[in-house]
Amino acid sequence: MEVQVNGEDISPEEFLEGMDWCTIGSKTQVNRANAQSNTQNGAPSCTGEGADFNRQRSRRQPRNIKQQAIRKSKMPLLPRSDFKIVIRPRGGLDVATTETVRLASAIYRAANVPAHEAGEDTVCSNNHQIIIVVSTPHVSHADKYRQLQAITIGDRHHEVSAYKTAPTLR
Repeated sequence: MEVQVNGEDISPEEFLEGMDWCTIGSKTQVNRANAQSNTQNGAPSCTGEGADFNRQRSRRQPRNIKQQAIRKSKMPLLPRSDFKIVIRPRGGLDVATTETVRLASAIYRAANVPAHEAGEDTVCSNNHQIIIVVSTPHVSHADKYRQLQAITIGDRHHEVSAYKTAPTLR
């Protein structure tokens, strides 16, 4: 490959010498040597408008997937002093398509917690982990939620398992 710059003939080595950004991703001398030999052998080079973007995207993609999974699995900040009960639905209950308000009212009904007392309790659904978390400052409510074995939404009866989370150490 011959390249002319300002009327001078230069070799491919001289041309690639100023293109150090192509081999930044190489971590070893062997990879750098392979990258240079590939461009000398006529293999497609890493130049061009989209080359740098594609390389960055391929490096970022695994991190983005990991960050998305972490973000989806996190629950909203709940008071540290509250008791947290995790409810795992079974029997075909789809947490993602069921409104949180309907889930909350079904949980309150099944646990026999009056509506005026349930005002301090918080119900959050996590569609990624397919769980429902109930946060309450009252021990009696926490015990009632923990003992749940089934909830009824509409005319369908769904089995659930519930457990109290470990207290936070901070």
